[in-house]
Amino acid sequence: MLFGGVAMGTYSVPRFTRDIDLVIDLQSEDADILQQLFTGNYYFHRPSVDEEIKRRGMFNVLDNTTGQKIDFMVKKHTPYRDMEFKRRRRGVAFGATVWVVSVDDLILSKLIWIQDYESSQQKADIQSLLTDNEIDLDYVHYWIAQLQLKTYGLL
Repeated sequence: MLFGGVAMGTYSVPRFTRDIDLVIDLQSEDADILQQLFTGNYYFHRPSVDEEIKRRGMFNVLDNTTGQKIDFMVKKHTPYRDMEFKRRRRGVAFGATVWVVSVDDLILSKLIWIQDYESSQQKADIQSLLTDNEIDLDYVHYWIAQLQLKTYGLL
């Protein structure tokens, strides 16, 4: 599921981002398949991938030619993250049809991010998403309460 800065471009004015962010529901037995997708001129550190699958953490793959980076976040199995993944939508990025985080969940993910790493860019992204899209505010406010998120006056 595409999220982050590239997902922003499917809902609002695209902005520069240094990487592609993907949430992936990856199990240990799937790591070989993923590694086969990135053979050749990619940096793919298999021990890190195996560790992050266990931790439900993050790893990245680098294109050694272009320097492009893909950040893979292994989906956590929590009520919110399960719901977020179920609510993903079809969208277009780089001319391909892909799964994209819903606009409501993109707002929530940005709020989750700024709890630890307060960011003016994330706040600006949230404001843009709120202005340019129809938002299910009941859903957003429900998860803000459940996750005990600060809203920084954005909602």
